[in-house]
Amino acid sequence: PVLLPLKERAEAVLDDLETRQTTSLAALERLERIAGEKEEELRAFRASGLSPRAFAVRWEFRDDAALGEAGVTGEKLGAEIEDLLTRFPNAAESAEESRHLRAALYRPLLEVAAPKRAELVARIHALLLGGDPPAPPEPPALPELPAPPSLPARPDLPTASDGA
Repeated sequence: PVLLPLKERAEAVLDDLETRQTTSLAALERLERIAGEKEEELRAFRASGLSPRAFAVRWEFRDDAALGEAGVTGEKLGAEIEDLLTRFPNAAESAEESRHLRAALYRPLLEVAAPKRAELVARIHALLLGGDPPAPPEPPALPELPAPPSLPARPDLPTASDGA
C-alpha cells in the first residue's frame, strides 16, 4: 500500500512525457527522485520489522502534525497497529472484527484532540482494510434567512423607472 502513491506519481511523469508537457531530462530527474524515495521506503520497511499494513500506517502518518503534538511517533503507532492486526486478523472480512478494530484504534490516539482523532481513526481504518477513507462530513447547511422587509418608496428620490 505504501508504494501506490509512488506508482501513481511515476505514471503521471510518464503521462506528462507522452503528452509533451515535460522534457525528457526533467522526466528522468523526477523518475530518479521517485526511485530514490522507493528505496528509502523499502529500507525503512525492512528495518521496521512490521507487517506491510502496519508499516503503511507508520509511513503514512510519520510526519502528521496532530500526532507529533500529541507525542505519538510513527514507530509507536506502527507497533500498536501491528498488535491490533494480530488481535483482529479477520477485520477485512468480518464486520464485527472491523468494528472492534475501529474502536481499538482510538486507544493509541487518546492524546490527539477529539475531532482530529476521529479523522485519524477513519483514515487508519480505511488504510488497514484497503478502502477509501470516508469523506469529511459536510458542514451543516445554514438556515435560509427571511427576505428583508421592503422599505417604502421615498418620493424625493429618483427611481429606476425614472431613467436616472
